[in-house]
Amino acid sequence: MPLAPIESQYLGQDILCQVIQRYPQIAHLVPRDLLWFFAGDCLHFMPDDEIELYQALEERRYEAEQNDEPFDWNQEKQLLSMSAQGSTH
Repeated sequence: MPLAPIESQYLGQDILCQVIQRYPQIAHLVPRDLLWFFAGDCLHFMPDDEIELYQALEERRYEAEQNDEPFDWNQEKQLLSMSAQGSTH
């Protein structure tokens, strides 16, 4: 296993992409947060609306960080998901 963070990032992307390409029937079981975390080629397996949700989540995280406010990734993700569902119905 590579110790350098960048090499680990590429290795993670490669492993996730191989899993999804070789076993598409289990792709829905891969946590979406992992696809977002490793980014790169992994983003090809996320629909546009999901990428937009994660971009908004990152913007909220950045804002909270700039204002020295606490940020709960899971809670914010749930709130954004609920508001996105509300706007589509």
